[in-house]
Amino acid sequence: MATVADVYRALNAMVTEGVVQEYAVCGGTAALFYAETLRTFDIDIFVVLEQKSFLVDISPIYNWARSRGYEVRDEYLLVHGVPVQVLDGSAGLELEAVKNARPMDYDSVPVPVVSPEYLVLFYAKARGRQRIARALDLLEFASPDEDFIKDIALRYGLQDVWRRLKQEQQDS
Repeated sequence: MATVADVYRALNAMVTEGVVQEYAVCGGTAALFYAETLRTFDIDIFVVLEQKSFLVDISPIYNWARSRGYEVRDEYLLVHGVPVQVLDGSAGLELEAVKNARPMDYDSVPVPVVSPEYLVLFYAKARGRQRIARALDLLEFASPDEDFIKDIALRYGLQDVWRRLKQEQQDS
């Protein structure tokens, strides 16, 4: 029976085989690397693709998945039965998060994971009760570098997002 480690091996193969330039785990699964937070049912990844135009073409990822026998269902690849949502990480804050991903280990498989500083801002920016709860969990348990978060927020115009989250933290 396949494991989550097998899913990460498959995602690493996408890079090795040149399907994507790089990827990093983001979302709820990434948060689980840093803190005991709310569970998630899928693995979200930011991918960096070689872009030949201003349009992002993710068809090479779907072709790769199908060639390996992985099902494509709605917005997910089912890699060893685990839903994987592929998100564009080719520009802006997402690209910076991928480039600064932390190398983590999952059952002896290397996994690039978006750092908690970026995750906090992604969650705060997205809003919603569950996402804010994840951001607050990360602030409490992952000990992110708050000066670095402020720097990222400043560079991407997310100062208000950061201030609102800090207010939520004080209110809770």
